Amino acid sequence: MIREDELIHLSKTLRKRVGDIIHVMDGLGNVYESQIVEIKKKYAELEILNTEVHPKSPLQLEIAIAPTKNMARYEWFLEKATEIGVHSFVPLLTRYSERKKIRRDRCERILVSAAKQSKQFHIPVISELISFSDYIEHCTSTDKMIAYISDDQASPHIINVQNSGKNMSICIGPEGGFHPDEVMRSESLGFKRCHLGKSRLRTETAGVYVASVLNAIL
Repeated sequence: MIREDELIHLSKTLRKRVGDIIHVMDGLGNVYESQIVEIKKKYAELEILNTEVHPKSPLQLEIAIAPTKNMARYEWFLEKATEIGVHSFVPLLTRYSERKKIRRDRCERILVSAAKQSKQFHIPVISELISFSDYIEHCTSTDKMIAYISDDQASPHIINVQNSGKNMSICIGPEGGFHPDEVMRSESLGFKRCHLGKSRLRTETAGVYVASVLNAIL
């Protein structure tokens, strides 16, 4: 059955009627070719005619990134990174974070919309806001990186740090970057520092850059 916002989209925006054929995705890789059997005020009933199964991408990329002060910029990042193909998002609370709250429900709606628009059959997941220290202590990815540059120690470019693993995580800080203590702690837990090119990127741009580069490589 289709309910709520999806029902409005089906009947009002797409103007579908009983008997029409539509394709419905569940966000888990399954796409159902379906025929509309009945449209009611609160739901639409479908008959599944055929099922297509789309396997997950071999790259499981998680971007752990501090939400920007301007939430619209962070939401833009979520939309574009989903279109490119990111497995999961983790909003980070760091020492220099400017935003300490997010509306997870709103973020999830953006992920769903972006996945539908770009035909990403696996909808990414987004966690609750988590402290940077908790994240790095519990991250289980096989390839872990942190975007950071400093005057006293050069960092290699992300291309030269990633090891072509299929389970990757990268941390991206707020506009003020990470505190050196945060970087040192992450390195002690297996994170490798890297830089994202010569330009100074905004937080949300850095996130999209990472998604693009790693998907292109792998």
